Amino acid sequence: MSEIDVELISVTKRWGNVTAVKDMSFQVKKGEFCSLLGPSGCGKTTVMRMISGFEQPTEGAVRIAGEDMTGKKPFQRPTNLVFQHHALFPHLTVAENIAFGLKIKKLPREDIRRRVADMLELIHLPDVGDRKISQISGGQRQRIALARALVNEPTVLLLDEPLSALDLKLREQMQLELKRIQNEIGTTFVFVTHDQKEALTMSDVIAVINGGVIEQMASSSDIYERPKTEFVAGFIGETNLLKGRIVKAGGGAMTLVCEGEEIHVQVDRTPEIGAHCSVSIRPEMIAWGSGASDRTNLFTATVREMIYQGNVVHYRVVTDKGLEFGVDITNSSGHRIAAEGERVKIGWPVERGVALMEVSA
Repeated sequence: MSEIDVELISVTKRWGNVTAVKDMSFQVKKGEFCSLLGPSGCGKTTVMRMISGFEQPTEGAVRIAGEDMTGKKPFQRPTNLVFQHHALFPHLTVAENIAFGLKIKKLPREDIRRRVADMLELIHLPDVGDRKISQISGGQRQRIALARALVNEPTVLLLDEPLSALDLKLREQMQLELKRIQNEIGTTFVFVTHDQKEALTMSDVIAVINGGVIEQMASSSDIYERPKTEFVAGFIGETNLLKGRIVKAGGGAMTLVCEGEEIHVQVDRTPEIGAHCSVSIRPEMIAWGSGASDRTNLFTATVREMIYQGNVVHYRVVTDKGLEFGVDITNSSGHRIAAEGERVKIGWPVERGVALMEVSA
């Protein structure tokens, strides 16, 4: 039995002169929760449709559980797809909606009853089977759509932005609910979203897509803490993107000059002196005041802007040479909120910055 449930091999999708997906290859392991993340128009939904069989690749192959899916229609694939709009049948009860696919397969009545009951327990709605769709809430409808897809026991469940129509609080609740369900049943989930926080919350692995190309595919923590490209660093959360020229390198570190200021950062390979490079430093990684005094990168700056966000205070500060930073400080009892125009010290250790070496000389 294959340990890889989804595999794309050199897949390209073109419509006339437009290339939506370019020579894409990746794997999703059995039981993983994988998110395809990127901005609108990046190609993520096209990838999903090629996995599900609603589109065929122009070039390359899609394999599910080791089997080549070339030419196979959606109903011939061991997948089910949950859309943004649930497409539940309003004239049927909740139980009848969940049972619909099983009845098409002509399973015995007792098997259908048992599997529907199991699904209602799984989604924590054991007592709503007899209700009409109009009698249940939006979050409950989303869970019922999920149950209807899972009751057929697909090898891979595909979810195309299924939470985007929900309000923020309900959406956050459903993120945790989706992850709980996936952990309980162990089915491989492939989830399309443009919401970075949503992907970080739920995913075992994230593929960040830009312009039909995967820029990085890794765990949530690696994507956030160790981005490989400027796009990934800027798209996932907030970051300070510092661009400069390398003036010193060696001993696992390098120095670049950015707006006249020296920035020190760890590297895993020795770069070329004189080359251009970018460094990403997250706002919450920057220390403030007395906590910054022993940091490798240390600057005196002026507060340009202060935004109070409750548990976090966000600052925009600028050094004497004009280098600007966003800094996030936890609003704890020990933090005195600085005013605009105030002079402060900021700093961070050499290992907290991430060198993005793809920028050419």
